[in-house]
Amino acid sequence: MVEPVVEPHFPKKDIIYGPYAREEDVNYTVSSMDPKGKVTPVKDDKKMELDEKLVGGNPKTRICNPGECVSKGSLPDTMTVTASGGGHSVEKRFQVDGKATRIYDSATKKAYDFVRVDASVKKGFVFTYGNDPN
Repeated sequence: MVEPVVEPHFPKKDIIYGPYAREEDVNYTVSSMDPKGKVTPVKDDKKMELDEKLVGGNPKTRICNPGECVSKGSLPDTMTVTASGGGHSVEKRFQVDGKATRIYDSATKKAYDFVRVDASVKKGFVFTYGNDPN
């Protein structure tokens, strides 16, 4: 069975601004995933939504609340962390055309319910994929 998934693309390495800040761009697109984990881009302009929840760190961190980060075709996401603001952790979940859609991890060739991004100036942006308990 083929499943729609959100696939992250990293167009360039994260940008390091000395010991003060770090930034990373991710571009999310919709793909279909077969049972063996092979993904194929979807060519139509599906509506994607990113919902984020702060799960650790600075409460002033800017996150995408429901309905705020919506795009068609692809969804750009610029993540920033500063030394003065401190590190933070954000849980990211996606919807495609109003339906919860899992995120694809190219390292494991599997799809997951969410991705947690731990951000710090020192370590950068660490993606940890996870599933909700059944």
